[in-house]
Amino acid sequence: MAEEPVAEEPVADPLADMDVMDMVSMSIGMFVQEAWVGMGLQARAGAGETKVDLRNARIAISMVEAITGALGEEIGQDERRSIDQMLTDMRVNFVRVSNQSGE
Repeated sequence: MAEEPVAEEPVADPLADMDVMDMVSMSIGMFVQEAWVGMGLQARAGAGETKVDLRNARIAISMVEAITGALGEEIGQDERRSIDQMLTDMRVNFVRVSNQSGE
């Protein structure tokens, strides 16, 4: 007897329900990660070693600042506080790494 084909369930598209605030959050997360990678404090995904690239880190931090500034009152106080804390952590570490590398 021939087997009946099994109907496949449609796969949900995670991007279908994404709005601009989801994209903003995702973008901030990517720039934060890129800042840590640029400071040599985190390896790039799939890489076994770290490399300091302060130019890259500086741009990533600036992008988080720019995005956050553009949001204005569109985000709540808790989100703003969380992003501000991330920015502070990145800035402090950037200065520390800059001083260590002599740049």
